Amino acid sequence: MEDQVYQELCQKMAKRGGRFPGMDIPEYYNLIKELFTAEEAAVFNAIPKGYHPANNIAANLERNEQETFSILEQMADKGLVLAGEFGGTSFYGITPLDNIFDFQFMRGTSTERDKKLAKLIHAYKKAVDKAKGGPVLNYPATRVIPIDRKILDVCIGCGVCATGCPEEAIDLVERGEILIPPVDQKALSEAVKNADYTG
Repeated sequence: MEDQVYQELCQKMAKRGGRFPGMDIPEYYNLIKELFTAEEAAVFNAIPKGYHPANNIAANLERNEQETFSILEQMADKGLVLAGEFGGTSFYGITPLDNIFDFQFMRGTSTERDKKLAKLIHAYKKAVDKAKGGPVLNYPATRVIPIDRKILDVCIGCGVCATGCPEEAIDLVERGEILIPPVDQKALSEAVKNADYTG
């Protein structure tokens, strides 16, 4: 029964997608069993898409509303579900796995559990990358300019503020004098006439 709850959780997280979705591999189950108790996993599985009050989730679970509310609050404190309040009612939503990873370390602690989680998350991410392939960059990596370093600004007249690249991925050179060809008065006159004529 417990394994089935975690398998359902894996399927639910796989549907959510993201960089690190639920994946049916041993590293996933090692990590998820550290993050979720079987009871929390069952509650997570009962949360429909969107944000819902505890009574809706309790109805899906066929459980007591107050008991479900307490579990949801504990899960929100652990960063396992998203929670918010509107009009005096608490609403809960499922959290993508990527965000759950981040939420685990927001307290800024360095407990033994934090260290264990970090190792499990790292192992899971490596296993996902091995199974799916690494991330695909959607931007040219050689044109990304780091902003955490102090570099002199250089203007090359391109209309875009650029900075020198400490990685030497971009070579900035001082532009020489631009030679502007003499204006052909006859061609300019024709272009103006055509522009006036065509509107």
